[in-house]
This record gives sequence, C-alpha cells and structure tokens, in this order.
Amino acid sequence: MRNKKNQEYSFLGNTIENISIKYGMFLVLWASAVTFISNSQSITYWTPAFYGSLLFFLGWLTRLLKQKRAFLLIFKAFIGLLITLNGLGFLRSFFISEETFENFLPNATEMVLTITGFIFLYLSLKSLLILKQKKGNDG
Repeated sequence: MRNKKNQEYSFLGNTIENISIKYGMFLVLWASAVTFISNSQSITYWTPAFYGSLLFFLGWLTRLLKQKRAFLLIFKAFIGLLITLNGLGFLRSFFISEETFENFLPNATEMVLTITGFIFLYLSLKSLLILKQKKGNDG
C-alpha cells in the first residue's frame, strides 16, 4: 500500500525505515528471550540479535541520510535475504533428524528467521521498486 502523501510504500502504516527499526528490535528481543529461556552459553543463539542490530542501525541511518536511501534499502534487502537463508537451517531437521523438533528453540528460531526474513525481504524489495519508479517519474 502506498502512502499518497509522499509516494512511499507503507505496510500497516509503517514505512520501511520504521519496519527495519521495529523488526531489528524484535530480533534482538527474540534472541535475548531464547537465550534466557534455554540458559544457553552458545553464541549462535545471538545470531538474530546480530541481524537485528544491523537492521535497527540501518533503519535509523536511513532516516538521517535520506539521499542514501536507495543504497541503504538495497543493503537492508540483502540482510533480509541473509536472514531468510540463515533460517532455512530448520529444514535440516526434516531430513536428517528422526524427531523434527528435537531441539525446539533453535528450530523455532530458524523458522521465525525464515518466515519473518522473507516478509522483510519482500517489503524491502517492494519499497525499493516504488522508490525507483518514483525516481524514474521525477527525472
């Protein structure tokens, strides 16, 4: 859905910058909760927090550097792709393990990364396409 005021793509009333910031905070909170619940000492449990921190930072950076918006949007879409691909590891449990969710929290985290990463990637690409169309119409 487009924001008619400035022809930006918005989803549920949020621009991609706001979505990046909120999704980044969600990933950091998810990693914190899973690490706390599992009482794990493994650094891999903090992978979502790493991606979330990047997206949070890039969301704020995009707000500050409007002239670099397209480049930062491409970078955020690439991170969304990495999140999606990183999350696909949960498919291993379907083919390798006899018990699909033997390690429930890591598998749930990977599934969350796959689903939310794909949605974020889609929204980023949609926003980028609208931005490119807008630049094409302006110049």
